[in-house]
Amino acid sequence: MFSSKIYFGIIALGTALAGAGLWFTLTHLEPFAAEAQVALLAFYSSTGVTLTGLFTLVNYLLRLGDGVTLFALLRQGLILSLLVLGFLFLQHLQILTWWDGSLLIAIALLIEMLFSAQDERVR
Repeated sequence: MFSSKIYFGIIALGTALAGAGLWFTLTHLEPFAAEAQVALLAFYSSTGVTLTGLFTLVNYLLRLGDGVTLFALLRQGLILSLLVLGFLFLQHLQILTWWDGSLLIAIALLIEMLFSAQDERVR
């Protein structure tokens, strides 16, 4: 239907818009104030969308001739961004320790291995 460059252009535009939203949230709102639930939600959502797009685009540029699908790149970007958001959330609650971080990394790796095995089975 469309070429992959159009899809990645849309992802780049969405990432830039989410990055602008993240910048606005950090400079004009106080996401970590005591009564700022909306600002905290805006921070985590804009950070998640920005990181997903950024990880997807960087992964695409690193694996340019690899023949990997757009779905796999988006999936890996989403898993990485959820991992970073998990770290940020645990740090926000001040309960992040090395074993919690190791557990998050192990869960992310297991999820990606599950999806990768599913992709190989389809081929």
